[in-house]
Amino acid sequence: MLKIKNPYPGIEFGISKPFDETTKDYFFGREKDIDNLRHLLRKNRFVSLLSPSQYGKTSLLKAGLIPHLTNYGFHALFGSNWKTIIFEPERNPISTLADALSVPHILYDKKMPPHFSEILFSQLMKNDNSLIYLCEESELMQQSNLLIVIDDFERLFKNYTIDEAIQHRFINLLLNATKTKHIAVYVIFSMNSDITENPAYRKNSNLMDAIRLSHYYLLNMQQEELLTAILQPAQKDKFKFSDDLVQKLIQELLFDKNQLTKLQDYLSKTWLHWKNEHKPTASITLRHFLAATKQSYKPTIEVGKSADKQKLKADDVQQEIEINTDETPTTSIDSIEKIYHSFSPKQQTECKIVFQLLTVLPSKEQKIELRDLSLDDLVQISQLSASNINTLLKKFDTIITVENDLIHIKDIDSIQDWDLLQQWVEEERKNAQTYKDLAGAAVEHFIKNIPSEEIWSQDKFEEVHHWMKTHNPNESWALLYDKQYTMAIDFLRKGNTTQTSDLIHENIERENNTDKSLSVTTPNVRANPPVKKPRRKIVIKRKT
Repeated sequence: MLKIKNPYPGIEFGISKPFDETTKDYFFGREKDIDNLRHLLRKNRFVSLLSPSQYGKTSLLKAGLIPHLTNYGFHALFGSNWKTIIFEPERNPISTLADALSVPHILYDKKMPPHFSEILFSQLMKNDNSLIYLCEESELMQQSNLLIVIDDFERLFKNYTIDEAIQHRFINLLLNATKTKHIAVYVIFSMNSDITENPAYRKNSNLMDAIRLSHYYLLNMQQEELLTAILQPAQKDKFKFSDDLVQKLIQELLFDKNQLTKLQDYLSKTWLHWKNEHKPTASITLRHFLAATKQSYKPTIEVGKSADKQKLKADDVQQEIEINTDETPTTSIDSIEKIYHSFSPKQQTECKIVFQLLTVLPSKEQKIELRDLSLDDLVQISQLSASNINTLLKKFDTIITVENDLIHIKDIDSIQDWDLLQQWVEEERKNAQTYKDLAGAAVEHFIKNIPSEEIWSQDKFEEVHHWMKTHNPNESWALLYDKQYTMAIDFLRKGNTTQTSDLIHENIERENNTDKSLSVTTPNVRANPPVKKPRRKIVIKRKT
């Protein structure tokens, strides 16, 4: 019997599973993250991929980054020819590394003896530079770049049977190899961010310093990325989703901490339910989703819409539901103005920042829409204190509420014409566009390899430098609009002005100083390769 291939393969036997080489053709939504990892690898050779558990790190590596490098690898020391090994630090991590390196066509083309892994293990155990020596002796490693991918790196510190000396040797083997310029070794590993409080992890100061200098936080997918993850597999297999189902999925998952787990579960079950129908419809609809997930229909008011009555219709749900918003107490602009002008100048500035972050103006011609944020996110992005934000929220409690831990403007229609709000959101839109232009230019340069002088003139660099100096945007704010923050900062450095470089340095230092969970010591990662020591060549003896 022919097995039907599910284009949403993230669930198997009811258990969430990562995408991998076999399902990479259906992996969508992480394109910007792939570009960012590629840029960091090219820049630093060593990258730590961090996030809470279940955020999709393994899928990003196996179905995203590795296939991307295989097909479109960036030009490194030995061109665009890449070899990749991937493993988890089980048992003795150096033994696991030896097993991965012993695979044919990594270090040697010719057939190696069955005990080759044991030979490599004994060589790697000699000193912290042994991986460098192995690469120097390998003819293949003089012709290709090697990417070492280590998934679930936190196991190195959670497995208490691993000797501390082995931990240090394994880490130093990797770090020293990536710092040696005449060989092309690149390392990326995934690690749950909660490991930073683990005592065994905190004993490795070299690793902590390296992570602080080159790490990438994987966040939940943004709205456009969710849309891509939902719609692209459908387009590939030539079926569609109804608009109301897409809206339902976005509204439910956009701010959910379990976003990916739920997305995989919902899409897999809904597709199967639709496919197993006796006469499948042309589109997967809200009816299929509700039946597959055993949910009841709860209508929601569409973000950004203003009307006294809205009709929300689920496909094949034989009813229309009217939502009467007349019962919601309205707030006059005069009353809002009165509250605002009662504030001190400092509070007025804070009020402006909060309203700018809770609203979105897609374009000058469109109406103001909403952005819901948690208090923690609002504090991190705005750099305001939680107590000050709470004071503002209490003052505006007639239009701002907290629902499901998200701060939400509940009566946007009543303040659409507030002059100050219109000025604020337009200012925010222009700032966001400037940053997005910068991020887009960075992608053109670093990913598409277009020379910086062909993308921006020196005047443009100076203009954006002046914007950055005036507005001083932080990374948390930038991530609201585009994930390429590090790439954007690196591109701005291409302006080659002293002022620009100094300002970027100040911004990076500020970001690093606030990231105390990753490092508590001054960075001391050496930029120069270790001094070579005299050694004998590896002699491979075949067992008789």
